[in-house]
Amino acid sequence: MALRKTLAIMAAAALAVVTAAGPAAADGDRHQLRPRAYTCDFASTGNCVKATDGSFAKWVRFPANGDDSPLDSNSKALVVHTISNNLSAYDYVEVTTKASLNINTPADQIRNLSFDAYKAALQGGSPRIVVYFANPLVDDNSPYVAIDAINCQQAISSTWVRADATGRTSPGCTIYTSNGTPYTSDGTSTAWQNLVAANPGAVVAYSFLVFDQPSSQTGTDYRVDRIALGTGKVYNASNSPVACTTEAAC
Repeated sequence: MALRKTLAIMAAAALAVVTAAGPAAADGDRHQLRPRAYTCDFASTGNCVKATDGSFAKWVRFPANGDDSPLDSNSKALVVHTISNNLSAYDYVEVTTKASLNINTPADQIRNLSFDAYKAALQGGSPRIVVYFANPLVDDNSPYVAIDAINCQQAISSTWVRADATGRTSPGCTIYTSNGTPYTSDGTSTAWQNLVAANPGAVVAYSFLVFDQPSSQTGTDYRVDRIALGTGKVYNASNSPVACTTEAAC
């Protein structure tokens, strides 16, 4: 229920935020990861501006390797701190690359939609990867699907989990369209493969990672690592992506 509520809130605003971020993301390297913190007016206009209330999204080096993802060789993670949950001034963090905003690839060719997350900070559908399609899905007319770390969760340590919609075939990963249709890994196929099977010809337009539940609600900052947005790269440090054109590489 929390995920559906979050998706309903974001449906009108997400496209506007991505469109606003697009020109900025066009500057510099195609695969530079760009975390941005916004404050959005979800109560009326849906407009978002750069956050000035102390919210942030930045890579942090931790004292010990393992405070970040246990699957990572370094000790860095992307830390997101958001404060406000007032709908007229709602903190929202979006993570994109120029490549992720210009995918335009058949859905059956997409690999590596996944990320690792610090379990204590998870809430509702946040964080999640949102994937928009060039045309609405044929089965329920949804424009996008969400991959979040609560509904698609696999433990990788006592404190970290992994959300992997394209690589995990074992049961337990469910992804949801904007209209609430679920696709679940079933022991043979991944959640993404089942979505593709129900929507032949689907084309992915763009993707991004989003945090739209303030971390102030749990008192624990988000931490994410090993971020893959379907562009053939995985991010485990600031601007040093690792090539991952196959599931096994990530």
